[in-house]
Amino acid sequence: MSFFLGLLAGALVGWIFVQNMARQTQRGIDGEAWSKLPPAPAALAPPASPAQRDDLTKIHGIGPAFAKRLNEAGIHSYAALAALTPDQVRQMVNVAGWQKIEPETWIAEARQLAQN
Repeated sequence: MSFFLGLLAGALVGWIFVQNMARQTQRGIDGEAWSKLPPAPAALAPPASPAQRDDLTKIHGIGPAFAKRLNEAGIHSYAALAALTPDQVRQMVNVAGWQKIEPETWIAEARQLAQN
């Protein structure tokens, strides 16, 4: 009987811990974190028509996965990419800790390609 009571108490403590962590995570996302994010990229450039869609994979370091993430964030042209800051690019591509990107280079190349 005491074994089952201990098991029940452990499950209850675990559930409380998980619920508390979920609330803290939600508060962190819903609180000040959202107010510190840069403006959405849609505010920087109008949506690209199919004729204005550039092949972002022509930029050194942008492969199909990063191009897809940029497209999903509303970046379809070299001009739109050139209008971003490096921090905005990092947030859009959601780079993993082990991945190394050079958004400054991407932006510079996008500027050159947009001018041509």
